[in-house]
Order: sequence, then structure tokens, then C-alpha cells
Amino acid sequence: MSRQLELFETVSLENGLVLRLYNSSKIIADKLWYVALTGEVEIPVTAAAVGSPDREALDIEAIQAALGERIVFEKKMERNFIKDDKKTSILQEIRDYFMDSIVKYLSHPDFSRNYILKCYREYQKKGKLEAQRLAFSKE
Repeated sequence: MSRQLELFETVSLENGLVLRLYNSSKIIADKLWYVALTGEVEIPVTAAAVGSPDREALDIEAIQAALGERIVFEKKMERNFIKDDKKTSILQEIRDYFMDSIVKYLSHPDFSRNYILKCYREYQKKGKLEAQRLAFSKE
């Protein structure tokens, strides 16, 4: 069963991306809460995002075939067993941490390129590992 996430805040980043913060807090026991905030940034997988004139040319079609037209960066921060009267302040603390630390990282001009390439390398590695696993299982 999937839970609905409540949009908590939307932040426009300096590099043109948008950070969406979702509140996925829930009550877990009598007056005790699981408090969670999830940040998501949707990144278009485009030639403009992965390349620039001073960098090596990359095969954007291969990258798009592997990853699709868009990927999503996600960071979740959570705290457990929060008393009912502290829930709002803890959620605000988590939000402030996102704004003070993570927004700077996400706003970097090379964030899209670096994250797309990281995901693509992971995809390639997973494919190689799967091929090795299949080869080993046939022996």
C-alpha cells in the first residue's frame, strides 16, 4: 500500500532545477511520530545537461536509452519516536538542514551532469555484474 506524500515546500535552485520537499510523517504509536522529509529533484537527461564545449563528448542517446528522459535525485531525512508536541519543530529542523546544507550541493552548476553520469556508471556496472552472474550460473 503506497502512502501519499504531502508537498511541504518547493525551492527553485540557482542551476534551474527545482527541489520539492515532501512530508511523509506518520503516527507510529500513541502520541509518537515518525517524522520524515523527502527532497526530490527531477533532472532532465539532455545533451545540455551532460555536456559542455570544454568537456568530452558523451553519447546522450546511449545515456537516455539506459536512464530514460528524466531521473530523480532523492534524499530522505527522518527521525523516529518524536513526541506529538515536538513533531512540528523537528520537521522544521529537518527542513532547515535541507536549506542550509543540501540546497548548496543541489544548486551547483555541475550537479545535473555529475548525477546523470553517476547513475549511468551505476547502470553500466549493474549490467556487467548481471552478465557475470549469468555467465557464472551457466558453468
